[in-house]
Amino acid sequence: MGLRLPIYPYYAAQGRHGVKSDRASYFNRTAFEEMQRFADYLSEPSIRRIASNVIPPAGEQSIPTKGWFEPVVFDEDDSDHSGLAALMASVGSHGTILVPDLTHIMGKKKKLPPSAATRKLMTRFDVEDIEVLPLVLKLRDRSYDLRKFPDSFSRTHAPAPELFELMSEMARATVHYLHHSAISRTGGPPSARRRQLVPARPYA
Repeated sequence: MGLRLPIYPYYAAQGRHGVKSDRASYFNRTAFEEMQRFADYLSEPSIRRIASNVIPPAGEQSIPTKGWFEPVVFDEDDSDHSGLAALMASVGSHGTILVPDLTHIMGKKKKLPPSAATRKLMTRFDVEDIEVLPLVLKLRDRSYDLRKFPDSFSRTHAPAPELFELMSEMARATVHYLHHSAISRTGGPPSARRRQLVPARPYA
């Protein structure tokens, strides 16, 4: 498994009802800016030169030097995530969906479980082998935060080779977590099936 190109940034509307559909509101603007900073970081030539474990876009044999990111998708439907459903159908197994964190898929209200439509999407990542990568992932036994890499780079201007292995690890953990969470919320047992790993491609 590796980071599949291209990368499709996605974020769902968050905040109070009166402003959640406004992209310039605090939560929406913050989510967009976090993904943009990470995109800028991955666009640095020194980062691209150390890129490993990256899978080129469908039909291409080598990793492109630019054009890793597609336009950002903003989903005003924060209940059933219809925008996410459309993006998943478009991306399939030929790319990676980037999200600020899993609240943009599962919602921010801990006491209110995801809708039935959203739970279906959560299982589809695993069943249809769709890659999703959050910038921040908090699990019971480990937390990940990709936002620290742009911060570190701005101070030292030194690339971090472990980033690409870390992103693959996070993507695997995220898909498993979403699937398990969706099944658990519907009362069924977690799936024991493991995803088939995609072999890593050569360095850029």
